[in-house]
Amino acid sequence: MTPISEAYNIDCMDYMRTIPDGYFDLAVVDPPYGGANSGVGGGRRFGGWFDRYKTSNENRRHMGDQVRKKIIGWDEAPGPEYFAELFRVSKNQIIWGANYFNMPPTRCFIVWRKLSISEKFSMAMAEYAWTSFASNAKVFECVPQGTRKNPRIHPTQKPIKLYEWIYRMYAK
Repeated sequence: MTPISEAYNIDCMDYMRTIPDGYFDLAVVDPPYGGANSGVGGGRRFGGWFDRYKTSNENRRHMGDQVRKKIIGWDEAPGPEYFAELFRVSKNQIIWGANYFNMPPTRCFIVWRKLSISEKFSMAMAEYAWTSFASNAKVFECVPQGTRKNPRIHPTQKPIKLYEWIYRMYAK
């Protein structure tokens, strides 16, 4: 049987409310944790991201102050109702940035060590994900996504190799 892939451009809370309990085998999420607005995790970090990754004058015309406000406004941490819905609709979860949220205990953390980040650079040298799996912690090492020639399209974009590894290790 061929797996079905679909993409929806909707609010995830609205969508999850329509899904029955335990519908998904695995949810891999990277929710915002409030860093741009609250000072958690680096203060105004996304304002700089926006300026760094505009790639052309054409983009600058189309991505003005309104988009800048959306990017900065995007970084609002979800409340407990988001996690309640996420746990309701999925059998297992991998949650990036969970160290910023009140999560239940787990043994199986995933650590993504960013190979090209030095101690002196302002970006984190590693990121951490909480999982619902009853196994041991794992570390995956690879460079972050994006270069000057091929910039990231999102401030917290994860490498494709990382997600290939996650799905190979944890998805059925």
